[in-house]
Amino acid sequence: MKSFKKYYFQFTLILSALATFGIATAQDYDFESNEFGQVVMEAENYSYKVAAGGAIGSGSESLWDTTASPADYSGDSAMQAVNPGPAPGGGALADVPTENVGYMAYNINFSIPGTYYIWARASHMSGSDDSYNIILTQGDNVIDQHTFLYFDGSIPEENVGVWSWIHNYNDGSNPASATVVVPIPGVFTYKVYIREREFKIDKIVLTIDQTYVPEGLGPDETKKPTGLKSFTNDDAGLVRVYPNPARTGTTISYRLDKPEYVNIKIYNVLGEEVTTLTDELQSEGLHEVRWNATDMSDKLVKKGIYFIKVKAGSDISTAKMMLTR
Repeated sequence: MKSFKKYYFQFTLILSALATFGIATAQDYDFESNEFGQVVMEAENYSYKVAAGGAIGSGSESLWDTTASPADYSGDSAMQAVNPGPAPGGGALADVPTENVGYMAYNINFSIPGTYYIWARASHMSGSDDSYNIILTQGDNVIDQHTFLYFDGSIPEENVGVWSWIHNYNDGSNPASATVVVPIPGVFTYKVYIREREFKIDKIVLTIDQTYVPEGLGPDETKKPTGLKSFTNDDAGLVRVYPNPARTGTTISYRLDKPEYVNIKIYNVLGEEVTTLTDELQSEGLHEVRWNATDMSDKLVKKGIYFIKVKAGSDISTAKMMLTR
């Protein structure tokens, strides 16, 4: 019991710190560069996101939200800018992100330093929703940033309302390839800021290969290797959460290679326990547990990010899932 309380206390502190500060540490990252110097992220699998502006639902909030349009997105969904936030004189925001702007953050472990060329599988409807801002940070320090990335003249006009791979930024005169410079190996945070409402992002690719051009849905994610990976009938001791994102609930699947005492709990982003799904001895083999997005009083919880902690014997795995309603 003492060790469980200690773990829960540490778990709560970690989640609270991430939710409050969003600081990446050596242990805190979700993506990493592969042997080819490439990082790939599904937009909806952000490490965390921050809303700004007015209260949620007020119409003046600035945040990224999930979208299923255009329909041929990669992964579980795509992300859409709800509101660009305040800007002098109206219209788009300034070319440098501000504290009043919502953003998505992706914690990345770069094993290969250098100049990374930026690609985004994006969609827009007109010239008033065709750009976004990015910065690269480490802790509170801004490492690199550009003026806005956008659909420039190289994207055919008929590509409105579909997914296109974009990679240019506006340098004040001519479009040029957008890049971020990673000075040393380590964990950095790639932040995608809203600049114009309704701009949509499906997938992000960072690559040190200047000649690389993604096609179709693009390459697979380069996620941090954990026990929470692709689930097959031959895998043992792995956990899968699906669907994710989810609207009404999700199913947790896992396989035990021997009988184990299994405990499954749900936590919110503050590290507070929401409910317990399972607390019992289970046999070897495949198991599934359904969470219907309710708390311990059987009341529906709010949409947002939740953490699913699966403990089987001495093994512990934690998965992040998003409830969209």
